[in-house]
Amino acid sequence: MLPLFLIFSIANVILIFISLKRLKEDISVCLLAALTAAILPWYIMLIQEGSWYLSFFSIPLILIALLAKFLRANYKKVGRCLLFLAAFLFLGSVFNIPKYTNVEVDIQRTHADKLGIKHIPLIFSNKLIESFRFRENLLFENIDFGNYLFVGHPRERVGVQEIHKLYFFMVPFLILGLIKVDKNLGWFLAGWGALSLSIPVVLADRSITSGIFLIFPIAYLTALGIMSFKRAFG
Repeated sequence: MLPLFLIFSIANVILIFISLKRLKEDISVCLLAALTAAILPWYIMLIQEGSWYLSFFSIPLILIALLAKFLRANYKKVGRCLLFLAAFLFLGSVFNIPKYTNVEVDIQRTHADKLGIKHIPLIFSNKLIESFRFRENLLFENIDFGNYLFVGHPRERVGVQEIHKLYFFMVPFLILGLIKVDKNLGWFLAGWGALSLSIPVVLADRSITSGIFLIFPIAYLTALGIMSFKRAFG
């Protein structure tokens, strides 16, 4: 019997095809997107790690397949709602102050108090400000393109588990897909992407599972770019 995580890894590839087909995408784009997701270094590494996050990845794909008709009629509205939710999650996470931030700020304030400085630490050693910086760093770690294409690059950060997530040849097709994507669908994908980036910020996740839901738009846009290139020069 296959392990559950392996079953989910296969199911997710099938679900990507079904979801895009239900969204009335061209059959060739659907097939290519599913294949692209299956061969991504990121996805392969998640399978090798036996990550249970692969099961969570199935949930939004199933929702897309079930709500495809509603989504097609409301791409822009849903996309904007997802963008709002992503912003809300990011700002809300700031108020969940990490334990080490509490300790660090308390040490700074105690040190300043010993030096006779009373009010300045309340401004410059503020727990909310430090928490915002922490969450901001998590967000930019997941936006950094180097985190997707390189391992051991000059900007590699301590504590960030980096892997080779994308192939270099995908980049021009990914960009072309961004140019060619339907504008209304683009709103939905933008909202999906923003929410995908906000979740690891809330969870303070710096592992290879961070931003896993980005696999869907990356695979789709790359496939769209390849097919657009083929139609233009094929």
